[in-house]
Amino acid sequence: MKKLILALFSLLGFSHFCYAQVKVRTMIGANVSNAAWGEKDNFDNQLRYNSQEKIGVTGGIGFSIDLSKRFFLEPAISYSSLGFHSNAEYGWENYKQTFALNYLQVPFLLGYSIPSSQTTTISLFAGPYFGVILNGEIKDPKQGNYNIRFGEDEDDELKPFDMGGRFGISLDTKSGIFVRAQYAISLDNLIPQSQRYFFRNKAFSMIFGYSLSI
Repeated sequence: MKKLILALFSLLGFSHFCYAQVKVRTMIGANVSNAAWGEKDNFDNQLRYNSQEKIGVTGGIGFSIDLSKRFFLEPAISYSSLGFHSNAEYGWENYKQTFALNYLQVPFLLGYSIPSSQTTTISLFAGPYFGVILNGEIKDPKQGNYNIRFGEDEDDELKPFDMGGRFGISLDTKSGIFVRAQYAISLDNLIPQSQRYFFRNKAFSMIFGYSLSI
């Protein structure tokens, strides 16, 4: 009898999940990215290198799965253009290099919805993301472009995988249109096998999208 009751509760829980509202979300937007990069001195103090923000694009598709009336889970897959600009010198001339890093990212976000009116809902969300590099290069107008070496060995320049955290706020309308602002930063040092040098991606994003219930 006890096993039968447990089986019924499990079935009810599975049925609730199956009938939970699921939305497909398409997203496109802009990144304002930079990097936390530099080296550590002998006293373990971080000496950060100067760099300027780079504007890139981001876009993808995700699923919003209701866990309850307020909580939802949002897995997604997206393309994200990251990187930054840095100052360089060639002879007596100063100019800017561009570090361009293009990633395929898979975030898993947990969100909480707060109805703000009859037509709009505000949502807060946070969670981890996992990224794999698609390609990366240093664009140098004076000395030519240079492909960054990705790998896990000591002579490689950056790791091919990135893992970090993402959080933000979203404004959703009943028509399906939504806009969100989010911030993401790498949690792992992307310099392979280095105790001295460090590199972490970071980006602020503004995203527009459309949700469709299925």
